[in-house]
Amino acid sequence: MAKRSIEEFDPVAAFHESVARQYYSDEEIDRIIKAGGGPPNRVARKHTLEQDGEIKSVQIDFQDALKMELETFAHNYSMNRASAVRPTPAQLKQRLESIQAKAKKLLIELDVGINGKVEDMPSALRNGALLAAAAVETGEDGEPHLQKAIEGVQSIWRLAKIASEQKERSIAIGPPYSRQSDHDIDELFCCLIMIWGNLFEKRVTTSYDPIEGTAGGPLINFIRLCLEPLDVPNKSKSPDAIRERVKKVTR
Repeated sequence: MAKRSIEEFDPVAAFHESVARQYYSDEEIDRIIKAGGGPPNRVARKHTLEQDGEIKSVQIDFQDALKMELETFAHNYSMNRASAVRPTPAQLKQRLESIQAKAKKLLIELDVGINGKVEDMPSALRNGALLAAAAVETGEDGEPHLQKAIEGVQSIWRLAKIASEQKERSIAIGPPYSRQSDHDIDELFCCLIMIWGNLFEKRVTTSYDPIEGTAGGPLINFIRLCLEPLDVPNKSKSPDAIRERVKKVTR
């Protein structure tokens, strides 16, 4: 396949092809622009790209520039958020121990040892309802099917035991595990404020309505709509909370 020349390269199309998930629709982008008081006088933006050692700047629409920036920051935030909320090693060890205990209990109920040979299962189990159900499901001799199922439970018990022991070692020698979800929100706000200054070309200011008793202004409205599709705690999405965090990250 022939390479496209740099003149033929479409940075917006290339960006959309590279993003697995899109957080903002075109309609949401228009709402965000309106909430921010509209685009500045220069609605076109330069986008620098490099191909085969050649660097060139191309003009893209304000809407496309804003969407590309927001999608990039939203993706980064979501990745950080997913990492922050993953189970701690101690929590994962607890889950593995629970799986191990339940697998052992099931094997006891089946009257089969944890490491015993399945072919030595009691005749009552061989000729019982489970064996009959296995025969119905396979349409033939159910014994191999039942043996395989029970061996699978034994494997689950062994694997859970091994994984639990590995987690126990990682807890003992690993560094302290910290969650930085609030830090991730601070970082996200910094990115949104950067967009506010670089794309909208506006100063970072907020207002407070003493009559309504709540914060407001174009910047707060802009950030509030940008947060809507993201997994940000609701307590951080209110106008007052947004105003306080803007003050925090711009000190």
